[in-house]
Amino acid sequence: MNKSVDFLFVGDELDGLTQSDNIIIKKVGLSDFNSLASDKLNLDINIKKAYKICDFRPAFGEIFAEYTEGYDFWGYCDCDIVLGNIRNFITDDILDNFDYISAKPEYPSGFFSLFKNSQTMNRLYRTSDYFEAIFQSDENCMFDECAGLYEDVILGRNILDIEHNLDSLHHLLVRNEEEINPLFEFFSIEGLPGDVRYNNGVLSYKGEYEVLLYHLSDYKKNILTEKKYLNPSKTFFISKYKIYTGSFNPAVLGNLKDNWAVMKFNLSSKIDRILTKLSPDQPIKIENGTYSYMHQCIDIDKDKFRLHTINGSIYKSVLFKDYYYLDSINSYLSKNEFGIDLIEKNGHVTFFQKR
Repeated sequence: MNKSVDFLFVGDELDGLTQSDNIIIKKVGLSDFNSLASDKLNLDINIKKAYKICDFRPAFGEIFAEYTEGYDFWGYCDCDIVLGNIRNFITDDILDNFDYISAKPEYPSGFFSLFKNSQTMNRLYRTSDYFEAIFQSDENCMFDECAGLYEDVILGRNILDIEHNLDSLHHLLVRNEEEINPLFEFFSIEGLPGDVRYNNGVLSYKGEYEVLLYHLSDYKKNILTEKKYLNPSKTFFISKYKIYTGSFNPAVLGNLKDNWAVMKFNLSSKIDRILTKLSPDQPIKIENGTYSYMHQCIDIDKDKFRLHTINGSIYKSVLFKDYYYLDSINSYLSKNEFGIDLIEKNGHVTFFQKR
């Protein structure tokens, strides 16, 4: 499916990709990208973590110009998406009338964006006063979306009216709206909606609403979801916590298993809470300080925490290895390389970065 769209895979872990006439594979390591970006942008680029490449996405039209030559549009997408029929949504009429296309209505979607292959769009990132500092920073600045101002723009605020010390693609699209015509459309679904169906190239929700793509970011982060490699299939069904292959309709079975997964986790959590408070005190190995996600903050001070106006105690879990129980919000914490993860009772995980 999507034979009228060419896909370029760039990276150094591309073994096992499906071969097709419209799939191009280019082996590029992080050092190779640094050299290429330095040359194309005339900057000293030395990123150390691959995720930082996301900030460079608006500049891909120049960085990868040799691959986009001859195309009317170029774009990028995440690898944790399920694509439906692209051309059922990205029609000739849309391509003729818009310079940029987002799969989200509120802000530029980093997981799927299309740019007109023109000098104006390929060099749009250069209209930012901050692009050099952003590209040379080690931090992920979310330049390809809205610089982390998600809550504000989702509430409908004009991004140019929000005080911030950086630019993003969203700022540039709004600031230059007299010269370029962007489309922000509700083409995608996210979260854990359940009842997502793929049937011979067509992706739908509840078997009624066709969608361009399903972004699996929440699915892959949730601790209750089943994560195992499945061979590509012409038909499959995605419930909240599991992917089923085959042509049968497992909606009822999927819902039952989803409910059982939540019930089992919550039952285990209740038992764990009792055992945790009965067990001898164990050291809390989480660094003191403030951890943030968007406008939310968690303050950690030894065995105490504060989230919004809620104060509580932290206990080392007995049943869940490397988890810490937060008593007043019935949630768990775990450590990661850059901060902490907050795990809710439905299995949802939210990353809070150390300030």
